[in-house]
Amino acid sequence: MTVRADIFETGNPRIKSASIIINAPASKVFDVVANPSLHPIIDGTKSVKSVIKGPSRLSLGDKFGMNMEIGVKYRITNTVVEFEEN
Repeated sequence: MTVRADIFETGNPRIKSASIIINAPASKVFDVVANPSLHPIIDGTKSVKSVIKGPSRLSLGDKFGMNMEIGVKYRITNTVVEFEEN
């Protein structure tokens, strides 16, 4: 699997935009996104640390908690609001 990413300036120093091309089947990419325990490996900021609780495979309406850290440790709860397999 090869990955190429580009980061774009937005004119606001606090906001970045990025585009990424991943040479892999959509199903493999989706498997990573649908598994919260794998989110730390795709987080470019290194702020996503680990799953607090939630399903191992997400679906519509699921909630899952994550341990985060940007200078200080904190927790967030996420809700899946859109979901289309692969």
